[in-house]
Amino acid sequence: MLSYSFCNKKKLVVFFFLTLALFYIPASALASKAYITDQFRISLRRGPTIENKILRFLPSGSPVMIIQDTDQGWSEVRTLSPDQKQIEGWVLSRYLIHRQPFKNQTEALKEKNKELQLELKKAGQTISKNEKTISDLSAKLKTAEEKFKETKQKYNKLKHDSNNLFKLQENFQNLKTEYEQTLTEKKQIKEKRYHQWMGVGALILISGFIVGLIGGKKEKKIKRRGYL
Repeated sequence: MLSYSFCNKKKLVVFFFLTLALFYIPASALASKAYITDQFRISLRRGPTIENKILRFLPSGSPVMIIQDTDQGWSEVRTLSPDQKQIEGWVLSRYLIHRQPFKNQTEALKEKNKELQLELKKAGQTISKNEKTISDLSAKLKTAEEKFKETKQKYNKLKHDSNNLFKLQENFQNLKTEYEQTLTEKKQIKEKRYHQWMGVGALILISGFIVGLIGGKKEKKIKRRGYL
């Protein structure tokens, strides 16, 4: 009996010092983040036994901070859900996992999928907008090409007409020069003819005068002969 009592006291002393040591160890050194396992929900109790009062039911995927673990399979935790008030309690350690629960991963993937779908939709809208812009630009380019073609045709016609105009002006200038030369020649011919006619007239007058003189002399001779 004495030996049994001594052993129990020894265990109590060891437990006492272990408890003091736990109190002196910083909480950050013991604390680690965990998640409620892939179950529907578990109970958060006031103490590390099922006889303790249930403080709250924690659904699967709820994040908690592990404060300490016991050898009896219980863990003291602090809830970390941002939508709930943080409280401390005890849960069975077997329901804690250090990876993201599949539910959380699924929700995260769903959210990521929504983001990707939204980005895909925006990308599709951007592509549609760009395609419309390209279509509008193509239509404007086609209109511009048609106007350019029409303008080029007008320019070529104008250039051709201009060349014709230059030729007409050149022909007109040549004709004008020829006309002026013709007028000059005609004037010269008229003056020459005038002088010719003047010469002819002078010759006629001189001839008439000579003929008159001759006739007068013959008439005097006849009269003289008649008187004789």
